[in-house]
Amino acid sequence: QGGMGVVYEAVRAADGATVALKTIRPAVAPTPSTIDRFGREAAILRRFDHPNIVRFLDGGEAGGGLWFAME
Repeated sequence: QGGMGVVYEAVRAADGATVALKTIRPAVAPTPSTIDRFGREAAILRRFDHPNIVRFLDGGEAGGGLWFAME
């Protein structure tokens, strides 16, 4: 858990792979600024391709909350 987000261990339904799922903290009311920062973080992670940095897998919105999945 950090200042803006929480990372959970999750299982991807499509293939059963274990992933790290990051969401905006439930206690933080998502403001336009928070949503923008979260989106920028996902966009930056999507561009990285390095063995020491987790890979971006997918992202979206569910139940009114934003999320993205990483290795």
